Amino acid sequence: MRYLKGCLHLSSTNDDPLLCQVARSRFVTHNQLYELLHGSKNRSQQCSFNWRVRRLVEHGLLTRQIVGSLGSQYVYSMAEQGAAHLLGLGEYFASPLDKQRERPDILHSVELNEIQLRLRRAGLLVKWVSELEIVPENEWTPSPYAKDYDALVTVRLDKGESTFGLEYERSPKSEKRYVEIAEKMKQEQRVAQVLYLCANQPLLRLVSWHFRKLDCRVYFGFVMDWYTRLLAMPAFSWKAGGYRELRCLLREGLAKPPGKVSTLCPAIDSSLARR
Repeated sequence: MRYLKGCLHLSSTNDDPLLCQVARSRFVTHNQLYELLHGSKNRSQQCSFNWRVRRLVEHGLLTRQIVGSLGSQYVYSMAEQGAAHLLGLGEYFASPLDKQRERPDILHSVELNEIQLRLRRAGLLVKWVSELEIVPENEWTPSPYAKDYDALVTVRLDKGESTFGLEYERSPKSEKRYVEIAEKMKQEQRVAQVLYLCANQPLLRLVSWHFRKLDCRVYFGFVMDWYTRLLAMPAFSWKAGGYRELRCLLREGLAKPPGKVSTLCPAIDSSLARR
């Protein structure tokens, strides 16, 4: 079949998954987008990928920009035409940035992609559900999650799998906002565990303090520890009374009902946490 000059034929096997990934990520660098679609070791499709992304930008389905702090590679986000195409396919989470309730932070989105990619590279990621997929479900379902998490993450443990809500705190929210979130978390029924990854210790202390009285499993750790140790990172838990290995906390969350913490996993000395 011949197409009119200047028209764009979108491939359901190549273009649509690429657009979906950009929509889920909100903002994604060129290298991140390739790895999310094709893996870190597969470079056989690099030229084809570069051409495909370029034509989607040229035809107005994606927007492209350079962010100085991220180096010389492009950062992509969803354009109105791209969002309209995905919505026509039934991808309800797709929307251009100017239509979203809050304009997301570029660096937050890019770093959240990196948090996901570290799990993928280690072979620990089972499933990653982005915030843009959680939001519409929370609006439509009669039993929503307590909040719109940055992601719902399912990981492989030594035995079985564990799902938790993930929040990445790159910068602090207001005191009032943390009080509201803590109150909402008391009503959480759909996810048993939540992990807050924080950029620094003052932020970790600020966030965790508001969860000290909650009878739910919320853990707090540093994002740099995630990058270097993943599930072996030390994570703080009020229920555990200090820092423990994240893998052990997740395992206990599966094995024990709320309110009970196993003593089978030795506590991690707080000196392991970044000071």
